[in-house]
Amino acid sequence: MGVADSVRARLPEQSVLKSLSDEELNALFAFGVTRRLGRGEVLFERGDPGDSMMVVLNGTLKAAATTAQGREVVFDYIGPGGVVGEIARLDGEPRTARVVAMEPAELVVLQRRFLMPWLDRHRGAALRITSFAAGAPRTAIGVAS
Repeated sequence: MGVADSVRARLPEQSVLKSLSDEELNALFAFGVTRRLGRGEVLFERGDPGDSMMVVLNGTLKAAATTAQGREVVFDYIGPGGVVGEIARLDGEPRTARVVAMEPAELVVLQRRFLMPWLDRHRGAALRITSFAAGAPRTAIGVAS
């Protein structure tokens, strides 16, 4: 089973990636790199550059930020099939949250240098992804940028 097949099998029904054709999904994940995180390992910090997006294959991640008073505000828990980092990746702004593995996790990382040409070649899919990311309630789809 390839990376695209593994990703498709884990996508929740409401995921925008579920709307991609096999050809679009295979092309999107052709340059994806698998990354493993241990429990408690930080994927990225708030303010880090948004140069990639990730799809969770296994495990659970927590997206949170710390207030000026030192309290943690949890934005979301992202499980298998959830997308992490697409907002910062698409708008070019720094990461808005700290994302940490709540348990051992496996992700597919899509770097900007591969993602942008894919978006250019697959304009219909690109429009679906960007409009979904811009308009969907973030907590309903399991995303953190």
